[in-house]
Amino acid sequence: MVTDLNLNTFSLRDVTGTYFPLVFENDDKSLACSSIALRGNEGTMLNDSEREIISSMLIENKDMFTPGGEATTFELHRINTGDNAPIAVPPYRLTPAKKEIVRAELDKMLEQKIIEEAESEWTSPVVCPRKMKKHDFVIQRHR
Repeated sequence: MVTDLNLNTFSLRDVTGTYFPLVFENDDKSLACSSIALRGNEGTMLNDSEREIISSMLIENKDMFTPGGEATTFELHRINTGDNAPIAVPPYRLTPAKKEIVRAELDKMLEQKIIEEAESEWTSPVVCPRKMKKHDFVIQRHR
């Protein structure tokens, strides 16, 4: 999806020449993003001036990227696994403290409707790597 904030439109990669109007929901249902900045590995093909323009645009429109919001109705995320058999990796053992961290993060993501409860033959273990004296919630997907 390509977003043009100047024209308030977006287009889809597979539908060339067709532009759709950006429709913004109420302020209490805004799009979520945890950080409003270009990371070091983003925009590497841009020169310094172009990176500054993008960074300024992100900061100027930061209200569009505040935490919270509803799921988009424009696209449903699907992963085509073809005819491959499901991969099921058993969970790793966690200490009671880490189990509490995982439970709290899951509850928070369920409440924010980032995730939903589901049953699946595809499973990946949860890990809590130590980062800056606090634990982060990560799903380990490599195999």
